[in-house]
Amino acid sequence: MSHQIAKNLYLGDDQVSREGFHLALDLTEWHAEEAFEYKDYSVPYRAIQEIHKHLYKLGSINELVLVFCHGGMDRSPFVVAMYLHHYHGKTVYEAYEAVKKRHPQTIIHDDWAISFSKWLSSRNKYSKRNP
Repeated sequence: MSHQIAKNLYLGDDQVSREGFHLALDLTEWHAEEAFEYKDYSVPYRAIQEIHKHLYKLGSINELVLVFCHGGMDRSPFVVAMYLHHYHGKTVYEAYEAVKKRHPQTIIHDDWAISFSKWLSSRNKYSKRNP
């Protein structure tokens, strides 16, 4: 089963049908715990960029996006929450609450979210100083 989290943005597990989606972002092979241990944020960063690119193609929302992982409880909800945090200006808490409200099986990973959010913030400050 997939759950709509925001306009044209859906979250699910590896059993959900990918039919009808323009982008089906598969996070089943991402080893999140290991990535966070080594401070490797490349997968979630690329994922939120890809989501944004597909949702706002040509300046308007016009594509359906599905983000999924094996159980749909950890990795995919994290990425969707971080997308909402980064591109929609929600706090980490607000982003996770928005996801959990529509996808109740979400497991909130404060440590991942805080670590990634700090990294995003430092990256944005750096890129603004050095275009």
